[in-house]
Amino acid sequence: MATSIALQALPSELIGAICRLLPNCDIKSLRLTCRYWRQNSLLRVDRVFISANPRNVEVLFAVANHDIFRHCVKEIMWDDAVLELVSSKEGDGPCGYSSYETDRDADSEEKGRISRHFETEDEKSQWRGFRIVTRVLAQAENCQISELVLDNNKLPTGLNHFVFEEPNEEYDDLCRIVQRPGFRRIVLSLLVGYFFDCDAEDWDFYRNGRISNLLAKAPDLQEVVLQTDYPVDATSWSGKMKDFVSLTNIFPIGKWSDGILTHFRLSEMQVTQDDLICFSSKLSSTLQSIELSFLSGLNG
Repeated sequence: MATSIALQALPSELIGAICRLLPNCDIKSLRLTCRYWRQNSLLRVDRVFISANPRNVEVLFAVANHDIFRHCVKEIMWDDAVLELVSSKEGDGPCGYSSYETDRDADSEEKGRISRHFETEDEKSQWRGFRIVTRVLAQAENCQISELVLDNNKLPTGLNHFVFEEPNEEYDDLCRIVQRPGFRRIVLSLLVGYFFDCDAEDWDFYRNGRISNLLAKAPDLQEVVLQTDYPVDATSWSGKMKDFVSLTNIFPIGKWSDGILTHFRLSEMQVTQDDLICFSSKLSSTLQSIELSFLSGLNG
């Protein structure tokens, strides 16, 4: 009892210094000892997750409604976990067969009626985390955003390249985010793995200047990472020149030459040696590091 009273007599600054040295699991145990420690030893909640998991949504709202924890959050992460495939069971029938094999659509066409369209916009708003998060960030005009990280963590996934093909709301939201003062870092992961051995026109989203235009809108940009899920293995270490896109078409090298860029990373992209050397030589003199990994060399 005397020990408990003595600990409670410690200055709040000292208690805070002690708690900063403890992991969250120990702080949780400390908070269970008595009411005093529950009120004075706070958990470090600097990251929350958004996903389709109801529990994650409950935690997010609990943190957002907490007078203290909501001010500690520095990262909001979209948890797009890769789930294991469900093994089929013996005897599984063709579920849903009657719904898509029905002749109602054919009957309506014969009678001249137009079938009701699929509500794609509603579906995208409900499930596509990137679309939702970027729209919220773009609309939060008073929110200071210093970085945007869309990392695939080396998984065969990423941002759909269609964002950079035609005018769309998602691209406009990205532009509004990066052009804010103080925006310093962007990590883009593109989903292009299924383009292997496809037509040259499929790479036009690199050539049309929309990625370059996006990056050029960030005046305070210091770190840029562009990575894809393009397969670089024993069968695709080298590609064909029909797929070649100069790095100067993808990145705003003219703006970066006089900029404040400090770090540049390129991963799982198709390049030529000459173009890569030429591009690297034009990067800003403020550059401190350049990282090149899993690049596929194109042959003439």
